[in-house]
Amino acid sequence: MSTDSLEKKLSSGVISFLTSRGQRVKARVRDLRADSLAFELLSAENILQMSEVLREVEIKVGERLAYQGELTVTGIVPLGVMVVCDARLSGNWLLDSFATDDFLANIEENLENHTVEWARDHEIRPVFRAMVGDLETYLTGLETWCEQVECGGLANRSDREAREEQILTRVGPIVSREIASHFADYERVVKKLDADLRVAHRAHLMKTVHRFILQSPFSYRCFKKPLGYAGDYGMVNLMLGNPYQGATLFAKLLNNAFLETGPVTAHQNRIHYLVDTLREVATERAAKGLRTRVLNLGCGPAQEIRRFIEEEAVSEMCDFELLDFSAETLRHTKREIGESQERSGRHINFSLIQESIQGFLRQASRGEEYDKNSYDLVYCAGLFDYLQQRFCAKLTSVLTELIKQDGLVVVTNVSKHNTIPSVMEDFLDWSIIERTEEEMLALAPTENLSILKELKSDVTRINLFLELRKPAALRSDVDAPEKTDAATNGRSSLSGTVRSGGSHLAGSEL
Repeated sequence: MSTDSLEKKLSSGVISFLTSRGQRVKARVRDLRADSLAFELLSAENILQMSEVLREVEIKVGERLAYQGELTVTGIVPLGVMVVCDARLSGNWLLDSFATDDFLANIEENLENHTVEWARDHEIRPVFRAMVGDLETYLTGLETWCEQVECGGLANRSDREAREEQILTRVGPIVSREIASHFADYERVVKKLDADLRVAHRAHLMKTVHRFILQSPFSYRCFKKPLGYAGDYGMVNLMLGNPYQGATLFAKLLNNAFLETGPVTAHQNRIHYLVDTLREVATERAAKGLRTRVLNLGCGPAQEIRRFIEEEAVSEMCDFELLDFSAETLRHTKREIGESQERSGRHINFSLIQESIQGFLRQASRGEEYDKNSYDLVYCAGLFDYLQQRFCAKLTSVLTELIKQDGLVVVTNVSKHNTIPSVMEDFLDWSIIERTEEEMLALAPTENLSILKELKSDVTRINLFLELRKPAALRSDVDAPEKTDAATNGRSSLSGTVRSGGSHLAGSEL
């Protein structure tokens, strides 16, 4: 069946799916392409984020099942009370259900339409084909060379590990520069493609070089998204860990090349910035004999807190609340923070909260679970990359209500200076919402003009750090003594305690 015919039938179609948080959602199909579609949700029902994988997807026309599989969210556009979501298909159309008498009566017309559409959808621009071909040639040659080195220079050697490390250290920068050059070519060519040609060209890219790309552990995790969304704790750990990971010499070199791209370098810098921020806030308060209460939204593996614990003695003067919707992530983070405490010999008060960002916003807006004017530092580093502007603005407003006078809110985002947006989207299926400086500043709450705002960046210019502070001058008792258990808000303060759905769970129950 031609896409034109299928699109007409699906104009009144209904889509249902399971979100990464396990919520079943139904929506109306708005637009259809061969490998993508758009659907509508009420703004109040919008619980999706960029690069989220939707599973158990079904599209029905009447009572007929037309599609089963998965979707990856590639766009979220607010339109008044509605939100239009774009998504990439990765399942199967069940076209047999449309083999009706009407369809068979027009079989010749259908074939003609299909032929025209097929030619249109598979018309690859020569410059794109040549550019991808050059990349394939380079990767094929590199893989062949790596195999020869492994078989000849590394096989059956007692010093294989040390010898391989020398090879990686010397050859890695050369490979990274070459791949960076190919990525720059890709960005340049893709920018000139019409939007309706992107799907076909991306399919050509995947068919040509994807078997190479997925050998990198980082690329594989990005593309497969085992937890159902981009930026999970596994991706973050890979970005911050040993760059030369992989099953083969080729995989290790390729993995390192991806970890030397602009966005990954920016994420590494983001961790340094957060450690510095934690140190500055905690040191200033400790000098007054005060503890520091910290709330981290979308904590992931909390690498910055682990480093802060291991590097700074003042971390023992902090009480952390770490929020994430993923139980698996919280289990991992609890274990890793415990190991950081053992290595450093320091004891840290921290609680883990299993809650979605939407659930947090509802609770905090109503004054439930989270007291206003009670935190010294609140930060959200990464989530805004996947959330629409209006939601982020509302969330930022609520966060500023939670901090004390002289308290600090930090939110981060990838800027428009991202060097490889098309590589992220097409090679890794990793879509984010980049923001301009003006868009970041617009997130500051307008209802409280006393809030001081400052926008910072890093050397890559890919990071944007929005800092919002309540002036200390507005509070006469800013240096008043505080109870050391203030961070628990009347809840259990046991190290490693986990709260889920408003109740505490012992760490062993995660």
